[in-house]
Amino acid sequence: MKALRKSNFEVMRLMCMLFIVIYHVFIHVVIPTAGNERIYAALITIFHIGVLDFVMISGYFGIKHSWKSFSKLYGYTAFYSLLGVICKTILGGGQL
Repeated sequence: MKALRKSNFEVMRLMCMLFIVIYHVFIHVVIPTAGNERIYAALITIFHIGVLDFVMISGYFGIKHSWKSFSKLYGYTAFYSLLGVICKTILGGGQL
């Protein structure tokens, strides 16, 4: 049986992707050249919501409502988080 696509979630994911792109433009282009003003901090907060929403929507459809899928997703997240912290520590960006 073919699963039905939920177009409202797809549109929301597309908007979240746009917010993620705008967020990264602000972080890497606008703020380093314009300075750290309060208006940019407010805009970053708004566009960062797109990152969180994208992760939540993707995770919701990725676990398929079973504990096995949830634990697999959690394992991936824990592995890559730990890998990121180790790389940051090795490169001198922080403590483990």
